[in-house]
Amino acid sequence: MKIKKLRIENFRSFIDQEFELNRYSCFVGPNGAGKSTVLCALNVFFKEQDSSATDTSKLCDEDFFARQTDKPIRITVTFDDLSDEAKTALGDYVRQNELVVTAEAIYDESSGLGNVRHFGQRLGMAELRPFFEAIKGNAKADELSGIYTKLQETFTDLPAARSKDAKADALRQYESEHPDKCVLIPSEDNFYGINSTGKLGPFVQWVYVPAVKDAGQEGQEAKNTAFGKLIARTVRSRTNFDDELNSLKQETLTKYKELLDKNRAGLDAISESLQKRLESWAHPNVRIGMEWLSDPSKSVQVAQPVAGIKTGDGDFLGSLARMGHGLQRSYLLALLQELASSDAPNAPTLILACEEPELYQHPPQARHLADVFVTLAQGNNQVLVTTHSPLFVSGDGFENVRLVRTPARNRGSLISSLTFETLCARIRTALGEDPSRKLEGLIAKIHQALRPHVAEMFFTRVPILVEGLEDASYITTTLHLSGQWAEFRRLGCHIIPVNGKDKLIQPLAIAKELGIPAFVVFDADGDTVRPEHRVKHERDNKALINLLGSAAAPFPAATVLGDDHAIWQTNLTLTVDADFGVECSAYKEAARVHYAQEGGLEKHDLYIADWLSAAHADGKTSNTLADLCTAILKYATNEVAA
Repeated sequence: MKIKKLRIENFRSFIDQEFELNRYSCFVGPNGAGKSTVLCALNVFFKEQDSSATDTSKLCDEDFFARQTDKPIRITVTFDDLSDEAKTALGDYVRQNELVVTAEAIYDESSGLGNVRHFGQRLGMAELRPFFEAIKGNAKADELSGIYTKLQETFTDLPAARSKDAKADALRQYESEHPDKCVLIPSEDNFYGINSTGKLGPFVQWVYVPAVKDAGQEGQEAKNTAFGKLIARTVRSRTNFDDELNSLKQETLTKYKELLDKNRAGLDAISESLQKRLESWAHPNVRIGMEWLSDPSKSVQVAQPVAGIKTGDGDFLGSLARMGHGLQRSYLLALLQELASSDAPNAPTLILACEEPELYQHPPQARHLADVFVTLAQGNNQVLVTTHSPLFVSGDGFENVRLVRTPARNRGSLISSLTFETLCARIRTALGEDPSRKLEGLIAKIHQALRPHVAEMFFTRVPILVEGLEDASYITTTLHLSGQWAEFRRLGCHIIPVNGKDKLIQPLAIAKELGIPAFVVFDADGDTVRPEHRVKHERDNKALINLLGSAAAPFPAATVLGDDHAIWQTNLTLTVDADFGVECSAYKEAARVHYAQEGGLEKHDLYIADWLSAAHADGKTSNTLADLCTAILKYATNEVAA
């Protein structure tokens, strides 16, 4: 049993978003986009109090989007992959092999709070609802038969059915065969028991690990801690005390009862003495007696053993609280690895939510942790991660990425994702290839293209995609020299070099598919002479122009400066050199001298910054670079204000 789909309405940064979840889902996006809010919403749904910063059972006005308390907060979770046991236990709410449950909070002006209540929803036909409502109301057989007969008049293909159960089964089967006619029907009953002690407890276990957690408090297996819940699945999957503890408890109960019986004579003596004294104070017929009132089942408690953790270095072992943050976080990694290899049979599905797992981890460890999450999700587990690290975004697992962004103020957070099929079809179409070709080769290229520095595009509001470091140096230097760098950063722009024009195609296609507002800068290389090279440039140019939706020619006769792109007729270096004329060589030579005539400096950022700064000091600037930076800032401004 796992979460298939989540819908968040009027909660914090979300107005109304519905999105699907995989066995492993990685939420990425700029700061403040709403990544953590997704997990907070699930904390409300699962009544997670211990690891939550706020009360999840009573929501205040700040939990409502833009304090719009006239609309309820709703968090609707759709579960699928239900086991037969879950279908039986939750049968009243299961339809078409799915379970839909909603947590709702309606704001009360008098208390200033919205109490969270849960109710089940089922996919069904509203026209059939009167029959099921009549069953819940204990209607008699004649009344049910009358309702069913009327339904047969409307739905002529409903089969004949004699008993109450047969009629109900026939209607459920009819609903499953006509999903297009079904809508979500809320139950009038409160769906009690979201947490471990209730209806969902035997089938799912929610564990939330916040970004900032005192691991010292997690050193012991307390049932209300995140690590305690994880330890319960690892330690107890290999050590079962239940039978022996029950035997010990029964043995102790027997001895406890024998102890009470053994001391019964003492109570009888006290009763007899009190009886005589009471007769003298009241009347001869008064009676009094004494007995042991303790409940043996409550007096004798045998708890499960508690597992603790000690860690250290070399011969030293101590409490986890006295170790460094990196080692504390590594404890989580080790625990998850063990959990991935030792899942207990018939255990409820672990739904693990982890915020910023990369904290206190070196890049190799963070990358390894990302792999551990993927492995963990292949078992009886579901993993949800929010991260600021591009190491958790890879090409081969890109379908697991959920991009969270806020396209404009007061418009709410949006969540988008894509599939390899849709992405590859877009790329194939842009390249003029058959969209139905096999995906494997293109997926490999996407994986190669999404190296960590390119994956940074998912963590910025407006990525500026350029061919290489040389382009990034020209733009960065010009922004600094013109005093526009602060505005560039304020608008959420970030320059991403992809290491070649042909490497721009995949990131740009991803940006278009996910709705990321990207500005693209590339060379048309119109001065290329060799036919085989010119053919390749033409192919890449056409693909990029198609993805941009531009009307530019593959080899434009002049620079093309569009709303979201810049195409240089030849290349950026030659275009900038032409702006400075004959003086360009002198500035470049002075920069070479400054760096001791070291070879291969032409594309290095310090060299470019040196000679552009010298020219700027002499009052010389590049109109090409100035226009480019103006276009980038204008595009970003429009996107932020959209």
